[in-house]
Amino acid sequence: HGLVRVSRLADRHVTRPTDFVRVGDKVNVWVYRLPEDGTLGLSMVEYWPCTCRDPVAPFTTVSQEDWFDGTVRYKSQSGLFVDVEVPGGSGGRAQGYVPRHRGGEAGLESGTAARVRVLGVHGPTGVLQLTMR
Repeated sequence: HGLVRVSRLADRHVTRPTDFVRVGDKVNVWVYRLPEDGTLGLSMVEYWPCTCRDPVAPFTTVSQEDWFDGTVRYKSQSGLFVDVEVPGGSGGRAQGYVPRHRGGEAGLESGTAARVRVLGVHGPTGVLQLTMR
């Protein structure tokens, strides 16, 4: 048993989760993170292999002045979801969100390269809080 966040149900913005899955459905998932608290980070969208246990953890200690390479996964009405390369060469990526007021309206499409800074990590979800400014 586990929970897949709405932003990890598909490679596009999901307005109604029931368009993709219903309670009781059996689905294929990828485990993309194993944080220290023992919870599983699950995704119905395939993620890159990573040699680290939790690709979000390295971002908890980075400076807000550091820039990182990422790729726009998809756009929502309020901003962009970006997969950010994990520092240190582990090969992994962590999902982040750039709201419109922080540059998420930049006109970028899915698959486009993006440079971002990490302002923080939303603890319960592990989503990086990003800016493109």
